[in-house]
Amino acid sequence: MNNQKKTNQSPGSAQFFDTPNKAFAATENPAGSLAQKEAGPHKKSLNFKNSLLVITALCVVIAGVTIWAMRSASTQSKKEGLAYLSSQANKNLDDVQNKLNERKTADQQARIDQEIDSINNNAASIWPMFNNSVILGDSRAEGFKSYDLLPDSIVLAEIGAQIKRIPEFAETIGTRKPEVIYLCYGLNDVLANVGMENGPDGYGELYESYIKQLLEKSPNSRIVVCSIIPASPSAVAANPGYEKTADFDRQVKEMCERNGWTYVDASSLVSDPSVYEPDGEHFVRSAYDEWGKLLLKSQYPSLN
Repeated sequence: MNNQKKTNQSPGSAQFFDTPNKAFAATENPAGSLAQKEAGPHKKSLNFKNSLLVITALCVVIAGVTIWAMRSASTQSKKEGLAYLSSQANKNLDDVQNKLNERKTADQQARIDQEIDSINNNAASIWPMFNNSVILGDSRAEGFKSYDLLPDSIVLAEIGAQIKRIPEFAETIGTRKPEVIYLCYGLNDVLANVGMENGPDGYGELYESYIKQLLEKSPNSRIVVCSIIPASPSAVAANPGYEKTADFDRQVKEMCERNGWTYVDASSLVSDPSVYEPDGEHFVRSAYDEWGKLLLKSQYPSLN
């Protein structure tokens, strides 16, 4: 029995039974073996997925930053673009307005040139050229409407008027804003010694202050002041006060010179004594054609 036991525990038998056990042990849990084999690749897959998520997140962040930057740049660009368009629009409007003004001026000048040509060719009247003007004055200037040469709306003159009446027309001048204001006063002022209580140049200074009141209402109007046309020698003899006419007219001329206003010397009008009415102060109808031309020629020298 003892020998059999020993025989059963021999190294060869022990080796025989060991080997199958090990083999059985190796095949006993195949899943564990597979897990060990697949542990490395699975871990790599997880690392790849994590990296992919990180990259995706970075891409999202970069895309967001890029879009924000583009929108910011776009907003700034839009603001600059709108500002540029606005400036160009204003510039274009100014250019258009300037061109319209230039065209209007050119058209007006062409019309005036045509009218002057017609007048110089004795084919038209001078009176339409006063359409954008007013004439202020005394009874002599009143003749422009009493002879039906110009309408009441243009001739704001009155019999017996002195320069003291000028401020009364300021509102009318302000409303109408004429291109030219013609002033034809003087003979009544000379007889009444208007303004001379203020010194040797008092008349001119007073006249000047009244004209400036008109310009406050219509600053773009051009001022044309007619000289004080003297009375006839017979009228001066009958009214010695007219002897001061030359001194009053000196003040009128100096007033125009210091203000840049146009002074019209109309003394040539009475070079022919036949232009006077019998009173030696007023003029016959034919004198007004020449007087009207003298006034217009101060603005349109080409008028003959």
